[in-house]
Amino acid sequence: MKYINLLFISGLLSFNASAYPEYSQFKNHRSIFYVADIKDKRVEKFINELNQNKCLLDERDIKTLVVTRNGYQLPNHVFNQQQTENMLKNYNLEDGNHIGILIGKDGKEKHRWSGDLDWSSLMLLVDDMPLRKAEMAKKKSRCVI
Repeated sequence: MKYINLLFISGLLSFNASAYPEYSQFKNHRSIFYVADIKDKRVEKFINELNQNKCLLDERDIKTLVVTRNGYQLPNHVFNQQQTENMLKNYNLEDGNHIGILIGKDGKEKHRWSGDLDWSSLMLLVDDMPLRKAEMAKKKSRCVI
């Protein structure tokens, strides 16, 4: 019985450790993956916009990952260099700069952009997804668009 309990607890801990998405595990939430060559003014602007839209992102269960090819990550140290390179390959981001991808709860790419992001359009795109419509039917918005 002692070993069964230990096995059960270790299973729960490993589930929690994998809650943040890897390139193959976006199923727990929606994600925005933003890639640039270096941390420049455009990356800083995007990070500032993330902070300004935090309520909207949280309400829609959107996690964000900002990565530069020279090693910067936000949040810090989520992935090692090899995992980051694998994500770049899997989402076809080996070339190009300042590219964002919206990934749905099903792990599939829903939207891709380069340049500045129209946050209102992105939120409307998410709100038009079937799973999000079901979420909105259960709970009213607490954020202002």
